[in-house]
Amino acid sequence: MHANKNENFDESKQDYERLLIQCSFTKYAFKMNKHDRVIIIAPHPDDETLGCGGIITKFLSNNIQTKILLLTDGNGERPKKQLQKERKKEFNNALSIYKNIKHQCLDFPDGKLDKHYKQLLNLLSKYILEFKPNFIFVPYVLDYSLDHKICNYVLADMLKKHNLQGIFIAMYEIWTPILYPNYYINITNEFETKKNAINCYVSQEKYYHLLNKTKALNALRAELSMRKAVKYVECFKGYNSINYQNMIRFYKKIT
Repeated sequence: MHANKNENFDESKQDYERLLIQCSFTKYAFKMNKHDRVIIIAPHPDDETLGCGGIITKFLSNNIQTKILLLTDGNGERPKKQLQKERKKEFNNALSIYKNIKHQCLDFPDGKLDKHYKQLLNLLSKYILEFKPNFIFVPYVLDYSLDHKICNYVLADMLKKHNLQGIFIAMYEIWTPILYPNYYINITNEFETKKNAINCYVSQEKYYHLLNKTKALNALRAELSMRKAVKYVECFKGYNSINYQNMIRFYKKIT
């Protein structure tokens, strides 16, 4: 018997809720070793620090090879390139705070990743296949930014295209808090470094008050973690490669 359209939608919605919303476990550390390799996908300059500044610091202090893929030029769809140059300088200043971190700038137009889907897919494939990461960090797919959504779609397509099943994917939060995160990472000792890196983004701090927003979010996450002597926490939603691909597929289908 063939299911009707409504039945198909209900089944997809159940899978969507199971993969994107529900969470059967909470962990306080990523299971990693010194031979692991990490890629942080940052659609815009400052995303890497706002969402992952603490965990980046933790990785580097444990000699875990970490690379940032910066996808856009950060120009904010402005006609002139003054902001692009300024934000690239700020990005490099932030990386100097972390030290010993690899990076690659792809320089796609800010806010227009959807217009460069195929090219982004090819470049993402190139750098991920070359670096061979065990972990990939990407912005929360429910974040309001279209670029943040598109990089998730491209990553899922890339994983499927190359049948990459041994990579753990973790979504990080920037502007939109993750619903039911399953990883609460204590960054109390790393927050000073994260703060110093955020302070490098002078152009964005002026308009968006990045430090206050990030400090408030990380402090709230620490309170909700219910753990003593924890002042700041970064939260993530983690999946194995197959579950991540399924989640993105169902999300695209019902939205």
